[in-house]
Amino acid sequence: MSKIILSISDLHCNSTVALCKPSIILDDGQEVKISKAQHWFWDNYLDLLERVDRIKPDILLINGDALEGDAKDRSYQIITRNPASIVRIGAETLEPLVQKVPAVYFVRGTGAHGGKSGFLEEDLAHDLGAVKIGNNQSHWSLNIIVDGVRISSSHHTNMGGLPWTKPNAGNQLAAKIQFQYSQDGEKVPDLAIRGHVHRWADSYDNYRTRALVLPCWTLATEHTHKIAPDTLPECGAAFILCDRGKFEIDKVDYKPKGRVWVKL
Repeated sequence: MSKIILSISDLHCNSTVALCKPSIILDDGQEVKISKAQHWFWDNYLDLLERVDRIKPDILLINGDALEGDAKDRSYQIITRNPASIVRIGAETLEPLVQKVPAVYFVRGTGAHGGKSGFLEEDLAHDLGAVKIGNNQSHWSLNIIVDGVRISSSHHTNMGGLPWTKPNAGNQLAAKIQFQYSQDGEKVPDLAIRGHVHRWADSYDNYRTRALVLPCWTLATEHTHKIAPDTLPECGAAFILCDRGKFEIDKVDYKPKGRVWVKL
């Protein structure tokens, strides 16, 4: 029987420039309201929830950096540093989505965001009832077979900073995975899912493994303003239909209206 996966990455809940529920109550009772820019993400999220109601995916795959813990203490762009509050913000934001999908799987992201050993994401996965494999409910890598489709999912990948080299990221990842698995004498994955770089990339049918790099749910951070100034965010998710060893990908791409220009 065919199954549908919804995959989403780099939510960074608890960042002041990323997806969060409109009203957040901290542990001391303070109420925090999200910004106008964050409302754009929330509106996109509500649209995604409506799509989930129509499509009815069987599996939700959250592919890393669901939370922003700022473990390296390099930013002022977070709502709270209280680990318990960070997990609760993520849980309350993601609960409306999680409740609509029968099975939820968590992939761990970067330690700078999810904490050492991904402890924040493990706590979040536990609170949201993610599927437990071994001792954990969140995983550095997740290899699954869904209705005959072999899917390799983990968070990290690479992408060049130049817009005309961006599409190369999908091809490079697909070729790398195909080479690695072949060298190890294993059957190559049909699909590899990654995140981390906050941009779409897709190798399509160029290799036996198709590589899909997911976008993010966050605006430019201080770091992004430094390495890629004046770039627009790429926001979205992917529905993956798996059917008897074959699969199709339906990308949901939310585009901002554009840059703000000030007339002097």
